[in-house]
Amino acid sequence: MKRKKRVLKFKKGFKSKHNLEFLARPYISPIPSSMQWVQFRVGTCSGIYGATPDCYMILAIDNDKPGNGHFEDVLEWFERSCRRDGKNLMFAEILNPKFGKHLEEVRGFEIEGANAIKRF
Repeated sequence: MKRKKRVLKFKKGFKSKHNLEFLARPYISPIPSSMQWVQFRVGTCSGIYGATPDCYMILAIDNDKPGNGHFEDVLEWFERSCRRDGKNLMFAEILNPKFGKHLEEVRGFEIEGANAIKRF
């Protein structure tokens, strides 16, 4: 019998632009790491993030239907959490230069090496 993985839903009270829930569950990485990773889903966006004492670090993100605005909801959820917890938001290892440029020019991130960080 397969065990169902636990999915966490964040408390109501905050509504993102498209009124989407933030769903999360622990991610078991195939690569050993001291960081505890979490899988998340917001609408059609899914990804993996971790937390350090000073930032939330998004390692991977994908939108099954680009252009639907769900990425905006992801950023709303993370930015709200950053303000609440006094942390910064980081996208680790930006491999797509166009995405890095978008984060810097449109979303207010600073590019530091291969990472993009937004300070709160």
